[in-house]
Amino acid sequence: MNNSRNLLVLGVTGQVGKLVAKNLRRNEANFSVGTRRKGNLKELADGFGASRFIDLDDPRTFDEALKNVTSIFLITAYTVDMLAQSKSLIDAAKRNGVNHIVHLGAFTRDHDAYATVFAWHQMIEAYLRDSGVAWTNLHPNMFMQSFLSVWSIKGGLYSAYTSKAVGFTALEDVAEAAAVILMEGPEKHTGKDYWFSADVLTPDQVAETLSAATGRKFTAAVRKAEGFQNDAMQPGSAFEPAYAKGGFELFDQVEDGRMAYIGSVADDTKTLLGREPLLLRDWAKLHANELLEAAGRESGAAAKAGIASTLASFVKANNDRDIDSVTACFSRGAVVHDDGQILRGTDEIRQWITELFRQFQYVVAPTNVRELENGAILTATITGNFPGGRVSMDYHCRTSGDKIDVMIIQPSRGKGESMNIGVIGPGDIGEVIVRKLRDVGYPVKMANSRGPESLKDLAAKTGAIPTSVEQVVQDVDMLFLVVPQKAIPQLPKGLLNKSRKETIVIDVGNYYPFRDGRISELENGLTESVWVERQIGRPVVKVFNTIIAKALAEGGRPAGSKDRVALPISGDSPRAKETVAQLLDRIGFDSVDAGTIAESWRQQPGSPVYCTNPTKEELQFWLQKADRSSLATGREKVLEAYLAVADADYQTQVKAHRSVLINE
Repeated sequence: MNNSRNLLVLGVTGQVGKLVAKNLRRNEANFSVGTRRKGNLKELADGFGASRFIDLDDPRTFDEALKNVTSIFLITAYTVDMLAQSKSLIDAAKRNGVNHIVHLGAFTRDHDAYATVFAWHQMIEAYLRDSGVAWTNLHPNMFMQSFLSVWSIKGGLYSAYTSKAVGFTALEDVAEAAAVILMEGPEKHTGKDYWFSADVLTPDQVAETLSAATGRKFTAAVRKAEGFQNDAMQPGSAFEPAYAKGGFELFDQVEDGRMAYIGSVADDTKTLLGREPLLLRDWAKLHANELLEAAGRESGAAAKAGIASTLASFVKANNDRDIDSVTACFSRGAVVHDDGQILRGTDEIRQWITELFRQFQYVVAPTNVRELENGAILTATITGNFPGGRVSMDYHCRTSGDKIDVMIIQPSRGKGESMNIGVIGPGDIGEVIVRKLRDVGYPVKMANSRGPESLKDLAAKTGAIPTSVEQVVQDVDMLFLVVPQKAIPQLPKGLLNKSRKETIVIDVGNYYPFRDGRISELENGLTESVWVERQIGRPVVKVFNTIIAKALAEGGRPAGSKDRVALPISGDSPRAKETVAQLLDRIGFDSVDAGTIAESWRQQPGSPVYCTNPTKEELQFWLQKADRSSLATGREKVLEAYLAVADADYQTQVKAHRSVLINE
């Protein structure tokens, strides 16, 4: 590798760019990633080493972003804007001395391709060839990752939009090849077109392959080409009309033979990487659990016999640093996918384990095992001398007999692939929440009224990203509001309009008149979290308001522990409450569904569940015993008791609460 190269990777918030960047990072390449969101710069720099601000819709940002850059990985969204974006970036690259552009295009083997998106790519490629900048074009056929779209295989029914055979390629192959081309540079790859179409299958052959890999029956249903356009134009679709039209044109022209070459094998993976490309049968084994989820598999399926003991053996062998025993946990033809790196067979797995043991000292501490059909997901906290020191990993395993046949290792992200979390108000309890979430591997952004500079120390200790209040609500799956009640109306007007509609908003606050002043609606009996919802214009889930900061910091026990504390969860969305319950379980707490947000008064200050550290059984009992008419009196009495022991350990503080609220 030429270390004098300075590479820029675009599109890292998408699957392709992200995996290209991961391959470059693993090979210690000198590169940065580009983003149009300034609020993401710090997070991306932490993840990949360096980041640059570049907005493809604003060419004025290009010159600064391209300073000292030698090569670009060019990828754009599939909109008509890609034409102007690519042209202006190519012009800026030439102006700034960039000497190589690697462009991700489409499988345009015939020059007379008239499907809209394919024509767009051909126009960009023609301009790039004429620019004077060294170029390399990548031409992937249908990405196998498209099977993970819910509309594609929902219910085990593979919806195909042509009856003809089409070619497929694995994202893993294309991304690894792109990274190699960027590192090896124009000296080896200038003026080259590389093709990626490794496996050609009819719809029925696709269904058979998915069935064999997952153990679930898939069937194929051939629809008319117009079906793609109809699906892509559904409300909430990310596709613009021109792209939807292009998809229809593609499948229509494949069906009538004008684009028959889409059904051909032409693959340069072995030329570039020295190995065979992934076929659909290989890729589907790697992604079997995701395919089952996308198909709508019912949860709770029984695991195949032996998985629990196999995982226990895997953990013990890792902690014993026993290479032979770790290798023995895998079948001879096993596949391991570790952060973009693919290992096949026990020989490669042995080398991988040997290298891990050589580089790092670490301990694997299991925190949860979730059983799946023919396998399980092992969640474990890994503590060692690697960057970050401590991470939480999910080991997605499928078994063959009592051996691991497929293992996919990913950072734990809670429910969903990208459980990103924002916290507004990392004060006493908020700081503890940040620490607990970071300890189990959640990516966390945090903000307060004093600005990011005031959070630098906490950021250094936890790895949470300090940002502004306006930025912390963006691109997160869960947002914690950990501020005094009086501060809720002081949040920027329309703040939550900048968040996703599906973002789960957590209300952690409590109303204390001595601190917040008298709020008439609350004094007249309005439930506190209902008041919060009205202030911010979004539904909330109420949780974490019933535990003392010290108890939260020092609590957290493995599932099944007799002294595991339970927390109540109130809200109107069962799905949101389920997600929150999974988060609580991950950080070591049980939970009880306390009802709707209107019923969340049962967990307000003064109720029997307030800061009394109940077990799950106690919490279920005391929630029913809560008396709304006594909340205000109980709140004032318990506040007085707490202030008398404010400097004591949390056990003493909990005892003070229990003595007042449950007469213990």
